[in-house]
Amino acid sequence: MFCRFCGCEVPEKSVFCFSCGKKIDLPDYPEEGVANEPIQSYGTPDTEKEPSLSDHSTDDALARARSSINDQTKEEHPPGLWPVTSLFSAYLKQNKDYYLRKFSNLDGSNSSAFWLGGFWLFYRKMVVEGFLYLLLLLGAYIVNMFIPYVGLIVGLILRIVLGLTANKFYRRHVVQKIYRLRGGSYEAAIINFRAQKDTSLLLFFAGLVVWFLMVFVAVFLIDLLIAMIGVYA
Repeated sequence: MFCRFCGCEVPEKSVFCFSCGKKIDLPDYPEEGVANEPIQSYGTPDTEKEPSLSDHSTDDALARARSSINDQTKEEHPPGLWPVTSLFSAYLKQNKDYYLRKFSNLDGSNSSAFWLGGFWLFYRKMVVEGFLYLLLLLGAYIVNMFIPYVGLIVGLILRIVLGLTANKFYRRHVVQKIYRLRGGSYEAAIINFRAQKDTSLLLFFAGLVVWFLMVFVAVFLIDLLIAMIGVYA
């Protein structure tokens, strides 16, 4: 089963394409090709004749059909029509069934992301998103130092939002990896994805270290600022 918009392979009975995000259970639209050739009329019913291979319109249609077949033979997996499901499976490995189901239904919820927070983003190699999440969480922590409970509420809201949207971030992350490999061959992309790990414990612990450093620096600067205000007050 393929998406009518981007041509990517999607699981059977999918509602949305996890590559382009569009709904795929829409009425069929005519595609370009031999089937779209206008129906030729060959006279009235009484004088109707079979078209011969010498007709120019038939020759043109056959030439286009041969050209299309030759192109498909030369390149089994053109970049625009790569079977994305296979690429997702190669990258996601043992978690492929869970994430393919989530991606095809545009289900962004992820309980692990809710409990681990921004460290889940680091674990899934989304370093930029993880760092931005930690910055927001640090802001909530600082607010809580001056306004009790408000920062805790903001931090809980951040955690809930991430838990409900984490898989959408992850789908975009994997799709971006696929598009970065579109310049090469499909077989090379499969080999590349199978060699990569979809998770990183090193980045997970790096996220923890970054978080503690951010908190330490923030507390130090705030204490220094309060001391300076006390001196000049």
